[in-house]
Amino acid sequence: MKFLKVDGFEDKMILFIDKDKKYFAIDKSEIPFDVKKGDKVEIDDEGNITLVSKR
Repeated sequence: MKFLKVDGFEDKMILFIDKDKKYFAIDKSEIPFDVKKGDKVEIDDEGNITLVSKR
């Protein structure tokens, strides 16, 4: 399980950062809800994405 924070947006990608300051880019179509910069999500071991908190 991994917790990520929305760091920004670029074209059709959402940019995330984790606690170790590693960046991840995920296509917006893979996120089943709207997010804003600062929101936190959880990605479980099966790849399911859940909104944990709004900024």
